[in-house]
Amino acid sequence: MRRRALLTRLGTAVGSGLLAGCVGIGRPTVRVSRGTSTIHPGDEQWIDGGLDPSGDRETFATLVPDRAPEWIGADADTGIADTLRNAGVAEQFHLVVEHQTDPREPRSVVPTHGDDPEWDGRDELVVPVTHDPWGGDSFADDEVPESAVATGVWTLEPGFDDLPDEVRLRFDGE
Repeated sequence: MRRRALLTRLGTAVGSGLLAGCVGIGRPTVRVSRGTSTIHPGDEQWIDGGLDPSGDRETFATLVPDRAPEWIGADADTGIADTLRNAGVAEQFHLVVEHQTDPREPRSVVPTHGDDPEWDGRDELVVPVTHDPWGGDSFADDEVPESAVATGVWTLEPGFDDLPDEVRLRFDGE
């Protein structure tokens, strides 16, 4: 009787451990490998489907496949456009972020160095980010726009066919 109860508890513990392992390996560990970002006037459309210049959203973030030219906005510079247009050499996908910023003291939103993205469930990727002051002058003193947007595209690896439904940015201090 005791032996049967012990075997039943042991079988439940082993089964639970295996199930937990399967859930844990349901998504691969993701790392940020490289990226590009820039500050631009808020009325320019760098990401098609991103922040609406007349909208009230402060941040836009999404995951796109490695080669995603349909996301290139009409005003995008070469660095952003090339990153979205050209496939990389490894399996990867891209995190696209746009964030409204003060045009006089612009700050970019970048993945936190050394802090990898984490999965929250199966379909949400949480990316730790920080606001970094944008070095140098973004705009000439006589050409400071009314609003500004920091746009960034970062490459995340490894890639996989089934991108998660949502991406959530976790800002430092949250």
